Amino acid sequence: MVDALWQRAVECLTGPDRWSYLAIPFVGAFIGWFTNWKAIKLTFYPRRFIGLPPYLGWQGIVPRKAEKMAGMAIDIILTKLLRLEDLFAKLDPKEMATQMHDPLTNILPQLIAETVSEYAPAVWDNLPEEARALAIAKMQQDAPQVVADILEEIRANPAEVLDLRTMVVDACKRDVDLLNRVFLTVGKKEFQFIEFSGLIFGIPFGILQMLVWFYVQPWWFLTVGGAVVGGFINWLAIVMIFNPKQPRRFGPFMLHGLFMRRQKEVAAAYSKMVAEELLNTQNIVDAILKGPLSDGLFRIISKHVKAALDRQTEQMMPFIEYMIGTQRYVEMKNRAVDRLMAEVPTVVTPLHNYSRKVLDIENTLRTKLEQMPVKDFEDMLHPVFKEDEWILIALGVVLGGLVGYLQWRLGF
Repeated sequence: MVDALWQRAVECLTGPDRWSYLAIPFVGAFIGWFTNWKAIKLTFYPRRFIGLPPYLGWQGIVPRKAEKMAGMAIDIILTKLLRLEDLFAKLDPKEMATQMHDPLTNILPQLIAETVSEYAPAVWDNLPEEARALAIAKMQQDAPQVVADILEEIRANPAEVLDLRTMVVDACKRDVDLLNRVFLTVGKKEFQFIEFSGLIFGIPFGILQMLVWFYVQPWWFLTVGGAVVGGFINWLAIVMIFNPKQPRRFGPFMLHGLFMRRQKEVAAAYSKMVAEELLNTQNIVDAILKGPLSDGLFRIISKHVKAALDRQTEQMMPFIEYMIGTQRYVEMKNRAVDRLMAEVPTVVTPLHNYSRKVLDIENTLRTKLEQMPVKDFEDMLHPVFKEDEWILIALGVVLGGLVGYLQWRLGF
């Protein structure tokens, strides 16, 4: 029996079809590499749907689910790593007011002159130049404290003016390639491993196929074998990225999930990408000024600016009411607030560098990630892909089966 099996193997490897037999392990390696490589590409590309929507075609998994993935990622960051209140607590309202002093002082003279001239032209035009200068100087003198009070209220209640979740999701919707850059940068070594592992694991599967093919040659065998190789290797590569979570020794080998083993490296890369691409000060300022909670900022600024105007004009109120009336005075204050809001983007420009240094989001996030328990670390990275892993495995099955079928048609 053994002699017969050995004789059959020798005949296959020395006969006219020997190269077809010897090609099977290499085709297995190709199937492993190709299915893994293609699975990675289809995870991230194309960025936009190609085909006939909604079902006949393809869009990369990450771009297609960018909104959901971004929401999941920021939810984890805000609940386990960076509380909004803790971030804003680092800010010093008085220092911020000092940073804003020059641009604010520069816009006040024109803002005051235009607003008062619009609503009380007779009053402003008939004021002596010295009186006008004194009124403007008094406003400029009080402005830093008013700004500090505004910033103190924002610092105490940041959730009233900033929706970080919406900010991040909107950023990912505007830039469909943003999450691709984040994941491809953070997981660069893992994706390289997936490709290379397909090549390495495919060879032994190919050898096994070749040995079976020596003795059993149904037409469907190479097709099914290719499908099994493609699907299994894709599954195995995905499993090895996150498992085992703790180092485990198997004989001479020490196994440890790739992301788990590189927790510090991944933490550094992830923190850098998040801080630069998502939670940067420009995005935060834009979200406060233009986001869904910008009305909260307007309300806070309006309250403090109007209170400051009332203090400034307290002794002159009888005269002001006589000249323009109470309703006109209220309208003038509203107009002053509107004009000031239009200048806020310019006034807060000096805060970008200060906020970036003080918030130090990159280092704060990196430290928290490095200290994260392994299970929480996996929970942060894995869920964004977990529900679509079956697609990658199914893709390996289909592509592997197709290559196996072509091998049967062309080789035998």
